[in-house]
Amino acid sequence: MNYAKALAEFSCGLESGGFMPECISEKTRPALSAYRNNVRENRVTSLASSYPTVCALVGNEFFEATARVYCERNPSASANLHEDGEPFPAFLASFPPVSDLPYLPDVARLDWALHRSHYAPDVAALPGEALASLPLADFANATPVLHPAMTLVQSWEWPIGSILDYHHGGPLPGGSKGGEAVWVWRDHWQCVTPAEAACLLRWLGGQRIEEGLLAASDVDAEFDSAPLLTQLLGNGLITDIRLGEKHAQVSL
Repeated sequence: MNYAKALAEFSCGLESGGFMPECISEKTRPALSAYRNNVRENRVTSLASSYPTVCALVGNEFFEATARVYCERNPSASANLHEDGEPFPAFLASFPPVSDLPYLPDVARLDWALHRSHYAPDVAALPGEALASLPLADFANATPVLHPAMTLVQSWEWPIGSILDYHHGGPLPGGSKGGEAVWVWRDHWQCVTPAEAACLLRWLGGQRIEEGLLAASDVDAEFDSAPLLTQLLGNGLITDIRLGEKHAQVSL
């Protein structure tokens, strides 16, 4: 048996109690079930850390039971526990015991975005003068490169930002609230307007500054981009500017 096959069989043995890998010796076979349980419990504990708002909403005991079902149905795609759990929101969307909490999958998406943002790599910010010095025509056609810790999570139905805020000491979300878009970077988040969300989504998708501004203007004809750009630069969330195949000169 080659090494790759042994690893594949061992992985199957961890996920399935009914399978005994050929690579496991007779002496160590009785210990495999204990090792399998330890792996599963580590995944459950990691999921609780990755989805703290979901855990708070359903309670620790219910979350642990749900996480165990998830782990049984979704083998880990990575040995890094920080990368385990991305399919959890989709799992919740089709998990009957939480069907009476229809907002839970969107809250889970926000939890996961915050988790991944926390562990995103550090990238140097673009100096503000590099953007300010661009000619107006170049500015409109430039493509901002945004920090890997930044993302946007949008719920069309549920006030996910207000729910998150409530679990960090904020007020109870009002019953009249609809969907919210939440801008996430590193360990921060804030709700943004529909126009700001439209703009950020274009830029996160690698589109030009002008395309983001036009998308925002389609939502709100009086949209002012200055506060958004100021916040992006102030928080070091623009790491580069692309002008066609060229990049702006950055002095660090």
